[in-house]
Amino acid sequence: MNDISMTESYAIGPLVINVQDKGTELFNREMGHCSVDYNKNPDMHVFFDKDPVEQISSTYFAGEKLEFNKSDILIKDSKGTYSIINLMSDSTTEIYINFKHFDLGDNIKRLYNIIFGSYKSPLERKHQAIMKYGFFWWIVQVELLKKKGSFIHAFIFGNDKEATAITGTGGAGKTGTGLQLVKSSSYKYLSDDFGIVDRNGSCYISPRKITVYANELSDKYTEKGLLDNFSKLNRLNWQLQSGLGNNPKRRIRPDTLLSSNRLQRCSPLKKVIYIRRTATPETEIINTTREKIISMINDASQRELNRFIKILYTIKSISHGETNFPTPTKFYKQMEKVYHNILPKSNLYLVDTNTETTPEELSRLIKNI
Repeated sequence: MNDISMTESYAIGPLVINVQDKGTELFNREMGHCSVDYNKNPDMHVFFDKDPVEQISSTYFAGEKLEFNKSDILIKDSKGTYSIINLMSDSTTEIYINFKHFDLGDNIKRLYNIIFGSYKSPLERKHQAIMKYGFFWWIVQVELLKKKGSFIHAFIFGNDKEATAITGTGGAGKTGTGLQLVKSSSYKYLSDDFGIVDRNGSCYISPRKITVYANELSDKYTEKGLLDNFSKLNRLNWQLQSGLGNNPKRRIRPDTLLSSNRLQRCSPLKKVIYIRRTATPETEIINTTREKIISMINDASQRELNRFIKILYTIKSISHGETNFPTPTKFYKQMEKVYHNILPKSNLYLVDTNTETTPEELSRLIKNI
């Protein structure tokens, strides 16, 4: 058994993750607002002081970047090496992470980002490597499915009595509309794009940062609150990119952008609104079935798990059913089944709107649904 005496614990909906002390700074940057005291056996352990390659006994190999056996997987990418042990078993999942040393090419990219994009320190780059959709969050989704819950690609807001999920693909306007609703009402924030719903239909505060685009900030007060949390260099870059007509984005913890008293920890999901941008001249609520909306929600959520689904295709093509990893089709149907069980039986709406509709206009519509 690994020594886990020095750890920090975080609640991810119905899950608890323990992070070894060397990684707590990285995880606090993302999910410090979900830190909890927890002395029992968690659902996941994360370690940074063990060689990931030594933790896995691989049976199958897909080039140099992917190895796996019946329940474990090892992944290598440009940022580091990651072993996920017991992912497809009932035992506690263990994640081993080892970052590579950044080379000259990384330094050139760093200089480019200083000039043309958001500057990222070495710590920020490590944080990004872990917290991107391509790695950590699909592991969380597998763990949620074990408990018959799921992630949903949605901005969720609510109070103690009810929550509303605004869903859709990237660029539909979920975040801008959701922030407008939270700002202009007594409702509080639960999630930006990684909503968490348990087997009973309860939503939880998301551990992920909010991704904010410049065109989603509807007033100077909100933009100032965002900029006040930037470094001088980052603030200057944002203002430069905005001034050039670009649409810069940043990720920021919700308790920093909105303050802790604007966060809702848990709320029963009572309403789901799927937004899609179309050529319609006017915004309208489309009459459709619960099954169609659930299928659309599943498609939008699967899109965010694209890298994991590609990995499942690779595993299927090599092992041909000889592991506990699901096929992509089975994974899709598993999520669809969970959505049927956890999403409300009514109050699911499909909203068509054009590309000119603003977050303020969408928020007024949603208030009246």
